[in-house]
Amino acid sequence: MKERMFFDFWKIGLWGAITLISIVVFACSKEYEDYPDTENTELNGFFQSSSYTEFVHAYGFSKSNLKLQDFTTSSFKENGVKCFTIPVVKGDKQMGKLIVFSKAGGAIYRTIYENMENFREETGGEMSVEINKRPVAKYTCSPLAKNGKTTLRLIEVADVSPASLTKAGAEWPTEDDAWWACTTKCYHYAKEACGGSGPCEMMCDLLDLNGTCTISVGVACGVYCIID
Repeated sequence: MKERMFFDFWKIGLWGAITLISIVVFACSKEYEDYPDTENTELNGFFQSSSYTEFVHAYGFSKSNLKLQDFTTSSFKENGVKCFTIPVVKGDKQMGKLIVFSKAGGAIYRTIYENMENFREETGGEMSVEINKRPVAKYTCSPLAKNGKTTLRLIEVADVSPASLTKAGAEWPTEDDAWWACTTKCYHYAKEACGGSGPCEMMCDLLDLNGTCTISVGVACGVYCIID
């Protein structure tokens, strides 16, 4: 009798554990199964990566905030890197730009976010360059001109001292620290070499690009650091 009761309790416990595990797995899969989808398989790979998960968790965005119909692509074949720039919106307001770097066809993904919450087309303002809320650099922005462009000036770059790289409970350097530190150092270099404003040919030299170069500091630093 005791053995029968023990067996019955064991079955109940087993089925309870299986049910609990099923609920947890289902909930987790539901949270991320609704991935953004584009015609670009390499970009779709990013949306199923941990880099995308970290980005949406950091900023509280969802796929509805990504203006995927307007994303642009830049290829750096000699470096084996593609760069996708995606406008981030909330309603009718552009909140910023998500720059996605893909190395070797999606073997590695990294992101830089250009946060434009404090920019207004009529008055200008500031743009903050961040990696999952971690500050990298800050620009001042002029009001939007008739040609739809704004003048940027790099005014501030985060400190890259050993103290700023150490995270509580983590050994240094972590993978995230290395990406953040490299891009931040690159911004320091750009600020010193280019004076913080205007087109910067140094950024083109950094990637050994020939001909007319119009890439931003963020794109140049990202491409350089993901292959470094």
